[in-house]
Amino acid sequence: MQYRIEWLMSAVNELERVRSNLEERGAYEAGQRVAIQIYDSVSRLCDMPRRFPQFYDTDLRRMIVGDYSVFYKIDEQKALVKIVNIRHHYEDISDLLDMSNC
Repeated sequence: MQYRIEWLMSAVNELERVRSNLEERGAYEAGQRVAIQIYDSVSRLCDMPRRFPQFYDTDLRRMIVGDYSVFYKIDEQKALVKIVNIRHHYEDISDLLDMSNC
């Protein structure tokens, strides 16, 4: 079964923040490269969204892409993967436990 990908605004904002933070530090090409790498990795979830583990005791799943974690949910009935958020591995992710109900 092929799943559709839906980016929640929180994830879109985080992807833009990741890109712009790198660019502001003079790493324009790195910012573009990381954003593309994350986007391309997310697009591959269409085929096998369950290949990454659940995040603790939530309905979120976590995909590692370089130094970043992509958090997403699967809606089986709609064949939909919702991209919830993106975080650098140094960033606090405790607030994502609350986002698991979105």
